[in-house]
Amino acid sequence: MTKLLIQRRLVLLLTSNLRVVVSHLFIFPRGGGYSCPLRNLSYSPQIIQHAKSYHTSATVKNYQLHSQIVSHSNSNNSLHPQFVTGLSDAEATFTFNFREISNSLVGWHIKPTFRISLHYKDKHLLTKIQDFFGVGNINLYPEAGVSMYTIGKLEDIINVIIPHFLNYPLITQKQADFILFTQIVEIINRGEHLTEEGLIKIFMIKKHHNKGLSAKAEQFLNSYLSNNPKFASEFVVTRPVIKITTPLDPNWVSSFIAGDGSFYVSVYEDKKRVNWQVRPALSVGLHSKDLDVLENLKLFFNSGNITKENKKPVAKFYIRDLSSICEKVIPHFKKYPLIGVKLYDFEDFCTIIDLKKTKAHLTEEGLAEIKKIVSTMNLRRADDKGEFAIIAKSSDTD
Repeated sequence: MTKLLIQRRLVLLLTSNLRVVVSHLFIFPRGGGYSCPLRNLSYSPQIIQHAKSYHTSATVKNYQLHSQIVSHSNSNNSLHPQFVTGLSDAEATFTFNFREISNSLVGWHIKPTFRISLHYKDKHLLTKIQDFFGVGNINLYPEAGVSMYTIGKLEDIINVIIPHFLNYPLITQKQADFILFTQIVEIINRGEHLTEEGLIKIFMIKKHHNKGLSAKAEQFLNSYLSNNPKFASEFVVTRPVIKITTPLDPNWVSSFIAGDGSFYVSVYEDKKRVNWQVRPALSVGLHSKDLDVLENLKLFFNSGNITKENKKPVAKFYIRDLSSICEKVIPHFKKYPLIGVKLYDFEDFCTIIDLKKTKAHLTEEGLAEIKKIVSTMNLRRADDKGEFAIIAKSSDTD
C-alpha cells in the first residue's frame, strides 16, 4: 500500500471514432506512474463535469500501466488498436461474477472479467488479441465450437483493459456497459466492496449494467434500500447514453464486420426470368438500440439500406448493389484486411463477384462453381483456416 496524491483531472478522449469529454479522478504516485480512475463520476458523453481541483491523500492499490499498452504500436504485433476495439464492440463482454460466501465481511465475492468469445475456428485470432494485450488466458471448447479469451485479474483489468478502452473507446451501446464496469472496478480498487455501503453502490450500478442483477442480488439490494431510503436519492445511477459523433475509423469497421458482419450470396431460381439469380451482399444485424451504428456504417460506405423488424428489436444494414460492392466494399477490405476465418468468406465472396461480372453464372458450369463455393462459406466452412488467414494478411494491416 502506498500513500498517493489524488488529483482531479479532466481527460479529453479524442479518437477518430468518438469524441468524449469525461471527468475522472486519476491516481498519480509521487514520482510518476499511472493507475486507473478512482471516483464514481458522470461519464455521460453529453455532459462535461467541471470539478474544482483539490488535493488530498489516500491509501489505495496502485498498479503500473502495463508496458504492452504503452509500446504496442512499436511492437511486432500487427493488430491496430482500433481493430481490437471494433472486435470488442462486436464480441466482447464486461461481466461480473457475484457469489455469496460466508467468510466475507459483507457476504458477497465480486470478480470483474473481460471476455471475448469467438467461433472455435477463430482461436488463432484470439491468440493475436492475447499477444496485443499481453495478459489473459484462452480456453478452447471444440465440442461447443467456442474459443474464449478471458482477463480476470484485477490488476490486468486496471492496467491493461481500462486504459485501452479509454484511449480507443467503444462506440456501440457496449460503451455504456464499459463505463459502468469501470465505476464498479473503481469501487473494488478502493476496497469499498468490503463495506456494506460499497457493496450496495456496486449493486445499484450493476442494476443498469448488461442484464442487471440476479434475483437474489436484487432482493438483497431492495432489502437494504427499504431500510435506508435516503441512500437511493444520495447515490443516483443512470445508464449513460452513447452517441457516435465522429466518422468511423476504417480499422474499427473491418474488425466490427469481422465480428458482426456477413458476406453472403443468395443463389435462387427466378422463374420470371427463366434463369438463376446470384445476389451477393454485405450485411450487419444488431439490436435496434445500436441503430446509430448501422446508420454510421451506411454513411461510411455511402451506400446500403437499413431495415427494422416489427416484432423484434432487431435492425439490419445491408449492401446489395453490385456497383457499390465493387467500388466501395471490396476496396475497403482490400486496404483494411479482415483477420481470421472471415477473411476466407470475403475472398470467396470476391471470387463469386468476379464470376458474376463475367456472366459465368449464366452458364451451367459457372453456376455449379458458384453453388460449390457458397456451400462452403460462413458457418458451412469445414476447414480450420484461421491461423493461415492471420499469417497471410496480418502483415498488411495498418
